[in-house]
Amino acid sequence: MKKTSLFSIAAAVAAAPLLLSAESVPYEGQTTSGDYTISSFAQLTNFTEKIRSYPAIRSSTVTLTEDIDCNRQAFTSRDRSSIAYFYGTFDGGGHKIYRFNNQTWDNEEYQFGGSLFDILTNEAVIRNLTLDGDVVVSQSNRVAHLGAFAGSVTKGNAESRPVTFENCHFKGSVKNHHTHARVAAFVGQVNRSSSDSSTSTLVVFTNCTMTSASISGDGNNGWAGCLVANGDGVEAIDCTAESCGVHSRGTWLGGLAGRLTNSSFTRCSFSGSVNRRELHLGEMDDEPEAPSYAIGVGGIVGLTENSCAFHGCSFSGTVKNVKWDYGHFAGFVGCASGSETFSNCTVSASFTADECAETVGGFAGAIASR
Repeated sequence: MKKTSLFSIAAAVAAAPLLLSAESVPYEGQTTSGDYTISSFAQLTNFTEKIRSYPAIRSSTVTLTEDIDCNRQAFTSRDRSSIAYFYGTFDGGGHKIYRFNNQTWDNEEYQFGGSLFDILTNEAVIRNLTLDGDVVVSQSNRVAHLGAFAGSVTKGNAESRPVTFENCHFKGSVKNHHTHARVAAFVGQVNRSSSDSSTSTLVVFTNCTMTSASISGDGNNGWAGCLVANGDGVEAIDCTAESCGVHSRGTWLGGLAGRLTNSSFTRCSFSGSVNRRELHLGEMDDEPEAPSYAIGVGGIVGLTENSCAFHGCSFSGTVKNVKWDYGHFAGFVGCASGSETFSNCTVSASFTADECAETVGGFAGAIASR
């Protein structure tokens, strides 16, 4: 009997062609829900424009069949008169959208802009997709929630399952100048409605990576992280950020997340630098105000609240603070202020903190109730 190695099986699976539904058709501007394929930059920009105005298409299944070279252009629509919701499935098919330069325009007063989707909700699935490019919010713009994949994830209804990201990857930069910006490689803000008092999971990230990513926020009350900037109900499993940098003048920042509540991270890691930069008065379009509460900077997360759990997570790199207000700085979590659980987590870090730092810790800067 002929023996087959595990390696040959894995290679065969990797080389297998993408299987499309028999009902799949090329996307050519349709405005109803369907099973569509996208293989060109023109099709992609057409789709990102149509989902703003035609709700029916937002529940579609979309599959990339080719890598898409954006040639330093934006694949997002300039039209901000409506929000680009999505609650279908977007399958990259193992392909990438690359060399994009998604920029917002001056003097526009919109909460979202520059992301592949403004808001993901109602069980949306994003999988097998790589984004490799740059997202930049201009100095005079007011985009509050910014991630390359989505500006925000929110719970559509009480019965809906979480939004999921599976095997998604990011390489490039995300920059936001808004004073209260939430800026991240994947999702800027994950939040539930004010009437939802549950602690359910809203989004799940599995096998997602960030490589040589640069996350930058200039707002003095902003939050920043590679995976999410501000997250309520986040679950991350086997997610890594390698050789990345999170640099912000914000209040809460960490390698993977700025602020987390009711969240769990398992076997996740960050390597690189987390740097809270100096804020110069008068440098921004809006005159900055001092943060209303202490700053938290951590190798993995800046602030944890309520119930958060970390299992088998690690940080390797540098954590730095340069002048502005007092705060808490550490290799893993800047400030833990709830019922947190940490198990089998490791830190290998170097620190630079000036006289403004209130506490500096190898693992946690502060453990307290806010």
